[in-house]
Amino acid sequence: MTTRTKVALAACLLVGIVFWVIFGWHRFLDDFWPIDASRIAPNIVAGAVQWAIILIAAALLYPPIRRAIDAYVTGHVQSLKAHVSAEHDALHEKLDHLIRHSNVPDFEPTSIRPTPSPKHDKSLG
Repeated sequence: MTTRTKVALAACLLVGIVFWVIFGWHRFLDDFWPIDASRIAPNIVAGAVQWAIILIAAALLYPPIRRAIDAYVTGHVQSLKAHVSAEHDALHEKLDHLIRHSNVPDFEPTSIRPTPSPKHDKSLG
């Protein structure tokens, strides 16, 4: 993600916060919750119109902001996956080297099988 994109995202976030503080916060606390504390029709309509404008603006701004966030997250996830994959491959290289140069004898497949206990042996009746 370029610096220009980061600055644009930060500016959008700042504009959104300022917009909320100016147009939404006082409505949410005093008049709009519950719907309108004064119960006067013009105030109810004004509050509904303000929230309609806020919701329309949010609906128009959501897709481009979501795409930018998705691109940012996808880029970081891909770089993290590449890093983890490289670390995983390096670890397996080290383990393969240790196994090739160890003095531990190879086990036969039958030597590591667990022996059944008499409690679980069905042939004993």
